[in-house]
Amino acid sequence: VPLYKIGLRPVDVNWHLFLMGAAFLLIETKAVTTLALVFGSTWMVNSIVMAAILLMILLSNLVVSRLPFMGYLALYFGLCASILFNFGFSFDSLNQLEWQTRALVSGLVIALPLFFAALIFAKAFSAVDSPSEGLASNLLGGLVGGLLEYLDMWTGLRALNLIALTLYLLSA
Repeated sequence: VPLYKIGLRPVDVNWHLFLMGAAFLLIETKAVTTLALVFGSTWMVNSIVMAAILLMILLSNLVVSRLPFMGYLALYFGLCASILFNFGFSFDSLNQLEWQTRALVSGLVIALPLFFAALIFAKAFSAVDSPSEGLASNLLGGLVGGLLEYLDMWTGLRALNLIALTLYLLSA
């Protein structure tokens, strides 16, 4: 269905938030799948991932409210650095650690890019003219990100980091 038939024109899309939504879903998918490899595919994995994501979003909102002067350049630098760190991090090395330490370290490594992405999102969302259009753009981007996650069958799971990095750089 063409976008114009559902009442959405490309000019109405906030492309910054759209691309951030697409990249966020890729990072989240990579997080769930990676932690399933570390801990096994259990309800505990989903709990760890969701807790880490919600904690990072909460912390990012707290940081943005206390430090509104942070610039996009520093935030995008932190985001790119944390995605590249996540890309190069060997989660296999966590298997020799105790369960609690594994959960803490893997949760931090997985959630760090989400923290910076949430900081950028909070800053960008607070500046939009229409919050409903901004949120709709972000959700539509999340839908596209959900479709893009199937690229991991071709590129491999680790490469989702690089695809997300590309989308985040385009959003910058």
